[in-house]
Amino acid sequence: MTLNDLSTSHYLQGLELGRPEVANQAQLGGVSTTGGGFSNKHATPSYQKKAVANYFALVNNTPYSPVPGYAVNGRGYPDLAIIGVAYIVTIGGDILAFGGTSASSPALAGIISLVNTARLTAGKSPVGWFHPVLYNYHDRFVKDVTSGNNSCTSAPAICCSTGFFCAPGWDPVTGFGSLNARLLINFMMNTTWSLPSDAPTASPTAQPTASPTMGPTRLPTSVPTV
Repeated sequence: MTLNDLSTSHYLQGLELGRPEVANQAQLGGVSTTGGGFSNKHATPSYQKKAVANYFALVNNTPYSPVPGYAVNGRGYPDLAIIGVAYIVTIGGDILAFGGTSASSPALAGIISLVNTARLTAGKSPVGWFHPVLYNYHDRFVKDVTSGNNSCTSAPAICCSTGFFCAPGWDPVTGFGSLNARLLINFMMNTTWSLPSDAPTASPTAQPTASPTMGPTRLPTSVPTV
């Protein structure tokens, strides 16, 4: 895949291209299908229960109702969505494209670091664990993504009856939706918020993956004009 391929590929969606945002899906020509679902190792955290209950209230007994077999009381994921393909990096002088959650997760962490930098510069405290803030104030800085599903494998797409569908509010495909970094920084710098008494105080213990979930693609060293 080249940079030119990325600029013209029909699977790219988003407001910057004048198109609605949808979950990344192989059956639409995407290089992968977004993950999502419910953990069979970790229970639904207290701050997430309302969001998960709202999701099932919307989709149960509809064509979007998920097929049984998942952990109904498991921790739902993801929490929100961020682009997961075409992260351009330079390694040893080569320009490469990385993708997957091992690229998008650090990108989100970098955005939170920018928020912390801005707050510390202004003499404020760092954000701390972001999840309780997200689950209580997501409508201030996240755009809901209500189209798409994760019922197909990566390209070439093989689709099946299992999987989850996007829905208004939180869903196990794109979480609350697409993060707007500018709105997030503005909110975190200019709003005094409060969290419920059951908001967690300890950091999660899950360890990051050791390598990118999508291998690098060698790209040309010169960037074409789009």
